[in-house]
Amino acid sequence: MNKNFLVYLAGNVIFGFTQWFVIVLIIKFGTKLELGAYTYGIAVIAPILLMMSYGYSTLIVTKPELQKSMIYLTRWLNMTVTFTLYGLFVWLLSDITSDLYKLMAVIALSKIAESLMEIDYSYAIKLNKHWKVGVYKIIFSLFQLCLILVGYYICANLFLPLLIYSTTVIIFATYKSRRQFSFKTFNWQQLLMLMKFGMPLSIALFLSSLNTNIPKYALENYKSLADVGIYSSLIIFYSAGNVFYYSLYNFLLPRVVNRQHNKLFLQRLLLFILTGNGVILLGLIILEVCFIESAIKLVFNAQFLNYKRELLIIITSSFAVYTSTLLDLFINTFQKYTYNTVTQIISVCVVFIGSIYLIPIYSVFGAALTFVLFAITVFSLKLLISIFIIRGVKHGD
Repeated sequence: MNKNFLVYLAGNVIFGFTQWFVIVLIIKFGTKLELGAYTYGIAVIAPILLMMSYGYSTLIVTKPELQKSMIYLTRWLNMTVTFTLYGLFVWLLSDITSDLYKLMAVIALSKIAESLMEIDYSYAIKLNKHWKVGVYKIIFSLFQLCLILVGYYICANLFLPLLIYSTTVIIFATYKSRRQFSFKTFNWQQLLMLMKFGMPLSIALFLSSLNTNIPKYALENYKSLADVGIYSSLIIFYSAGNVFYYSLYNFLLPRVVNRQHNKLFLQRLLLFILTGNGVILLGLIILEVCFIESAIKLVFNAQFLNYKRELLIIITSSFAVYTSTLLDLFINTFQKYTYNTVTQIISVCVVFIGSIYLIPIYSVFGAALTFVLFAITVFSLKLLISIFIIRGVKHGD
């Protein structure tokens, strides 16, 4: 595995660890209400961010004719709309109390700040400079981690650390891309192209995030904010693995695009994805049997042993979702964005039905069962689509 990818992977792992560590800190030192508010805030902002992203990370690699200045300009406008929609949702449609509004605001700002940097990351990936993305993520993650540790030690809350972090990253992103901000470069044809190809990707990404967030909304509605925090804490194990698989997806995408007409390569890649994940899952099941209770006590606390069954279900099912992430290599390489959108619509319907029937009865366990339904649905559909795409490729070099 080359150094370029290792630095990139290290950056993503450290970035993912930072997100996880924030939740662990709240579990250890905060309240269940604060944990619920934090995870609920992320559950609200994440789908909106993805809906307004227009799939730029994929389009930058697969659609070279798109102008860089238009992508930067529209991304910033989209983030402004995102924060407005988030604020309206929290104010009008949630039961969050007013004393938590400040925390909810900086949670959104921190995610928007990170999203603004994604454009720079995507252009670096396109140029095969993955190491640069890794370095940026390591620096920002360590900066955020230091702020949070100091913030919890001094004022025992997350508001000030997240405010400083968000402001710093937004200022840096603005300065770094300052030459791209000119309304003179605005082009209606480019905008229409962005909407044509970006909207299906946006919808697919938005729906994809709902697959893990709808159960949180249902828990907040049928049960309590504390249950939202518990489920979100369990899901963090799935999110940790997602960091690696999305890193691998982004690393492989330019290479698969370059060899998209080589049918033998695509067939071998599909076989490697399926068998590789199967072997990893088998090894993980063996480790779970031996060390799951010790891991729960180490990461969380003894009270979370009550949710060992739910955690085992989520971790095992996660590998179906991870595999589906790598199957996106075939779907996005051949620009079959609509197929992905249809897949996500079906999976969201399954998750929605599962949530309204299972969560009111089984609470967090019901949310875990809903996750299983999501994993099976998205894996099965994307596997069928990938096989269909590969079969349609003519033999080539």
